Amino acid sequence: QWLGRGPQESYPDMKTGALLGLYRMSVQDTHEPYVFPQENGGHADTQLAFIHSLSGQGLAIASQEGFSFSAHHYTPEQLEQAKHTYEVPEDDFTQVLFDGAMGPLGTNSCGPEPLMEDRLFLHEARSFYFVLLPTDAQHMMGLSHLKDALNG
Repeated sequence: QWLGRGPQESYPDMKTGALLGLYRMSVQDTHEPYVFPQENGGHADTQLAFIHSLSGQGLAIASQEGFSFSAHHYTPEQLEQAKHTYEVPEDDFTQVLFDGAMGPLGTNSCGPEPLMEDRLFLHEARSFYFVLLPTDAQHMMGLSHLKDALNG
C-alpha cells in the first residue's frame, strides 16, 4: 500500500492521470506486462509506502520530499535479461526499488524525446532523506494518518 499516485504506474512525464491517494495492490498487480520487458510499475510522488508479506510483516518507507517506488518478484537484472514477457521470472522474494528522483520514460525509440522540463539533469550532488521502518500491518492500518506525522 502507498500514499502517492496510483493506482496505475506513474512517472514524471506520465502521471497526470494517476491521482494522489491511498492505494493498496498486490506486488503481482503492479507489474505492467509490456511486449518487450522494461522498467515498469513505478509510482511517482509517493510520500509513504508499506510493503508486507501475507503475514503482515514488512517495511515502511517514507520521505517528506516524495519519491518513486516499485516492487517486483524479480530483480532489474532478471528483467533486463528477459526478451519476452513470458521470460520475466516470478521468484519467492520481493525486490523494492525507491528513488529520490526519477527521469522520464521516453527514449525516442517509439516517439518523440521527453520534454525538457521532465528530463533529469544531475549537475551537482543531491541529497535524499528516507525513513525505513520495519513494522507490521497492524501498526500500519491507519497509513493515511502518517502523512501528517511526516509533515509535522
